[in-house]
Amino acid sequence: MKPSHRHLQFGAAAVGLLGLGGCGFTPLYAVSGVTPQLASVDVSRPSGRTGYLIGQFLDSELGRAAGGEARYRLDLQLREVRVARGINVNNVATQYEVDLIAIYQLADIQTRKQVTKGVVSVNATYDTATQPYASVADELDAESRAAETAAQRIRLELATYFASPRPAATVVPTQGPTTSPFLGVETAEPMQSPRERAGGAADPGAGDLPDPYGVGGATAGPASP
Repeated sequence: MKPSHRHLQFGAAAVGLLGLGGCGFTPLYAVSGVTPQLASVDVSRPSGRTGYLIGQFLDSELGRAAGGEARYRLDLQLREVRVARGINVNNVATQYEVDLIAIYQLADIQTRKQVTKGVVSVNATYDTATQPYASVADELDAESRAAETAAQRIRLELATYFASPRPAATVVPTQGPTTSPFLGVETAEPMQSPRERAGGAADPGAGDLPDPYGVGGATAGPASP
């Protein structure tokens, strides 16, 4: 009997894993203690729909069991901006990009000391539709995809930390420092979205937010029909 395609794939994967083990490579989640540490992280959900979604995705990504003992607390602060793309001849956006920035801080619950922190930025795009309800559904789907991607990025960074713990990075201000009430450190400037960093200018919609890291759902550019 000839071997099936599935059997060949499995055999190739097994050989590949043996080769990696022979060259001294250890998968990140195979490092002793990483998975239990991730499962012991209690996620503090920010307010709003996106905050709820990223909290749900993080619980799933970290393997958090309901009722399990928590050793760490993960605090999050989100900034979400909607940017118009694909402007047509009538100056109407045919596509939008959801830029999501998640600032996280991991602290030991018992000692209340910060152990690590970081920032992840992701984006997701969606097309505008002629039907208003379809456009709303597409926007909500893009927000969900952005939240899921951000959760995956945070999970990876936390796993990397648990695999090789190190002191949290210190932010050194350069000019005109401002104080961040969330992180408790000085930062050189307010956080910008990927589009703001690429363009070198503040997002037109970002100025309408009550604080630089709030979830405002601001929109830059022409509005969709």
